[in-house]
Amino acid sequence: MDKNILNIINENDCTGCGACVATCPTKALFMDENIYSELHPYVDSNQCINCGKCIDNCPVVCQNKNEKIGVVYAAFRTNAEKRKTSASGGIGATLAEMFILTWKGSFYSTTMSEGYPIVRKCNNLADIENFKGSFYAQSHMNNAYKDIENELKCGNAVLFIGTPCQVAGLKNYITDEYEKLYTVDLLCHGVSPAKYLAEYIGFVCKNNLKRQKHTGVSFRSNLPRCDFVFCLWNGKNIVYRVPSLFSLYFRGFLKGITFRESCYQCKFKSVHRSGDMSIGDFIGLGKHVYYSDDPTRVSIILENTYKGSQLLDLIYKELKIEERSVDEALIEGISLKKSFPRTTKHVRFIQRYPKKGFIKAMLLTDGISFISDIIKVCVWKGLYILKRKK
Repeated sequence: MDKNILNIINENDCTGCGACVATCPTKALFMDENIYSELHPYVDSNQCINCGKCIDNCPVVCQNKNEKIGVVYAAFRTNAEKRKTSASGGIGATLAEMFILTWKGSFYSTTMSEGYPIVRKCNNLADIENFKGSFYAQSHMNNAYKDIENELKCGNAVLFIGTPCQVAGLKNYITDEYEKLYTVDLLCHGVSPAKYLAEYIGFVCKNNLKRQKHTGVSFRSNLPRCDFVFCLWNGKNIVYRVPSLFSLYFRGFLKGITFRESCYQCKFKSVHRSGDMSIGDFIGLGKHVYYSDDPTRVSIILENTYKGSQLLDLIYKELKIEERSVDEALIEGISLKKSFPRTTKHVRFIQRYPKKGFIKAMLLTDGISFISDIIKVCVWKGLYILKRKK
């Protein structure tokens, strides 16, 4: 049997992180989409030398996780203007800004490029705006693994923010211990293949935007009427806006219908985190233990390692921050404990997708519920208007 990752890992366990491809010395491995548009590695057997490096670097096969969570914080950026276009408390953008400004380091994370989420280096402080918010689709690592390694070899400090499997893939790929590599993993709900998002945006543009252009997309923001709202932007102007309930893509993501298979059996849903720090929404804050501020736009910060404490020290003065307990974080923090359940709607969706495409597969799978939700909201709004007139 050939000694490569495709013969070791079950396809449904593969996260599509691309660490195996980056580490292949002969470029025998490459990333491509399967029939469900999920990113997976494929091998050119003529180029493979059976060295096994792809197996050694796979974060699913060789899991290297930190100790349990050290300290938990509830936090948000005090600069409301800078927090406007961020998701929840704006911690990721604050880390990026202070890392570049104070430590003169390099920041890598996900942004959009030609309708697809990719991981790349942030070029400057102004470029941070393009990394803000949440991109609810799987991002392609491209050359990020090698670029980060080259920067570390040159003595540069590097901050990487990504999903737990991407962080684990990077740590497995970077075999040497670099003091200047800092990692932050996101509390991940799951990821949908980027092709689904591209198909949905194409559908919206064809049917709603006509000749209008769009330059960006957002799902979360602290701007008015923009949190959990699917928005297409042209520069600083919104050209299309629809609540998550009425967006086929957004509701497919939130209801767990469209995740890649590995997300339903994620190996990284645990209090043993991949990153030096973990960030996300603080779900349930104030419900079970008193919290003095408005809990709706607050992030959770998990300090997992000494490097995580260094990152926290870097941004501490920019935050309103309060220590909380691990127990509180775990009460409603499902992403810390277990994977999203694989539903019958997901099964129906992936059976239909290869022949029907994203839009038709979603309508056939969730169309009745989709129309029902629209009717309910219209009735509620009608009753509300009548009540106000009285």
